[in-house]
Amino acid sequence: VPEIGPIQSYLAETENMAVLLGLLWPCAIVSSAVPTATVSGYARSFISDNRISGATIVATGTLGTQPVHTTTNVSGRFDFEWPVGETILSVAMSAPGYHTTSGATVVVQPSGFQGKFNEYTFQTPRVVTYDFLKTVLPGTLNTSACHVVTTVTPANITLEDDPQGEPGTVTTLYSGSEMMDIKAFYFGIIGNTTTNPFSRGLNSTSFDGGVIFFNVPPRLEPYTIVATKKGLVFSNASVWCQPGLLINVAPPLGPHVIA
Repeated sequence: VPEIGPIQSYLAETENMAVLLGLLWPCAIVSSAVPTATVSGYARSFISDNRISGATIVATGTLGTQPVHTTTNVSGRFDFEWPVGETILSVAMSAPGYHTTSGATVVVQPSGFQGKFNEYTFQTPRVVTYDFLKTVLPGTLNTSACHVVTTVTPANITLEDDPQGEPGTVTTLYSGSEMMDIKAFYFGIIGNTTTNPFSRGLNSTSFDGGVIFFNVPPRLEPYTIVATKKGLVFSNASVWCQPGLLINVAPPLGPHVIA
């Protein structure tokens, strides 16, 4: 998959797709009478775990919701307001030297997305890291598809915890009620902290919790990521798949134990 490039290019492509799909957002500013909630989070680098400052954050919604642009501060944190009850199809993060990455599709509740166990986070690879992973992960990446990564975790796990994963979990991708015939690749773990992209033959999550679905067909409606393990109940996660996107639903918004 080629680097998506500057966030402006990403937005232009997304807007073109939105026109075709009937999801073009009007330029009018949302009325101040519409109640909003705060969406907050942070961005950090995959592997090094360094916070990413000065990154461009763009939230994209559906019909009637204007995209929101902001940047991360010196601590890699960001926040923005979003209309309550409205869907955020995608939040994208772009920064020099990093591969543009999108996150989960969410519906904003009155409480928003705030706090340690309910914030919107990015775990984004550098371009050189992404290019390396393309050479060691199985299969060939299709530039017309998207690629969906998530981390399946126990309850109350954040991006700062190690290890993060709920081991022995089987993860599947659904289009509506239909289970997609796309095999999940599960990441192994080295020690308690390091993702192992060289693992092969895993049929469920390791203590890393990482899983990726390659070459997911673009779709108007979001896909649902479903995790299952005997004796446990997990939250689901949703993603909006558009051509060429790398989507990483990082903790705490990935599938996690709720019962």
